[in-house]
Amino acid sequence: MPSQSRGKRPSAGAVAESVTSLLGGCLVVTLPAELNCTILQRIRAGVLETASRTPARGVVFDASAVCAVDSRTFGHLAETAEMVDLLGFEAVLVGLQPGVVSTIVDLDIDTQRIRVFRGIDDAIGDFSRRGLGQPPAPEPAEDSASGETTDSTEGDAP
Repeated sequence: MPSQSRGKRPSAGAVAESVTSLLGGCLVVTLPAELNCTILQRIRAGVLETASRTPARGVVFDASAVCAVDSRTFGHLAETAEMVDLLGFEAVLVGLQPGVVSTIVDLDIDTQRIRVFRGIDDAIGDFSRRGLGQPPAPEPAEDSASGETTDSTEGDAP
């Protein structure tokens, strides 16, 4: 069963093929070993629905379990990433296996449409360095008596 922030779940069809979780302020979508366009369409629907309801700023597609891709499958994944980008998130792909990379190069598949990182930690680290990984901090509370904003960390410093 996938873990979801705030108890929200992607559509039932997408759950069958992928696991979606919130990690480091990013929505992480673990792709299944066997990919085809039908599976990716269901994953796409679930990801777009979930992304539109989450405080995350980035979407990480984890392909570490994926055994093989072809140009259509990779193209479909890249289109999904573009859709996620249009929703205001940044989408990246991580965990490509050597055989998948070899196929991508052998088939001369255009990889310019999606950023690729070695692993989830690398992608989340990049998001964090650029200030994209964590959702925006809540506004400071206003002290109703004085009208001043208060910072809950003020009393913590010596």
